[in-house]
Amino acid sequence: MFEHMRRTIEAGGGRVEDVIKVTFWMKELQRKPINAEWVKMFPEPASRPARQIMEVPMEPDVLVECDFMAVIDEGRRR
Repeated sequence: MFEHMRRTIEAGGGRVEDVIKVTFWMKELQRKPINAEWVKMFPEPASRPARQIMEVPMEPDVLVECDFMAVIDEGRRR
């Protein structure tokens, strides 16, 4: 999921540093797996995006979903 997020941002001409907010919906609230990948993708605590994690009912085969927002500097776009 995190790699997909990275590829999506880069395809739009941005960088991971451009992410300003991420929301996670989980079938069962488990912060540990999210936190481990979160720190890898956003290693600097002072510049991490806002984040929300919520436990919600989901389809049987779905464990987690996310969406994110990024602000990409138009002058930096490819």
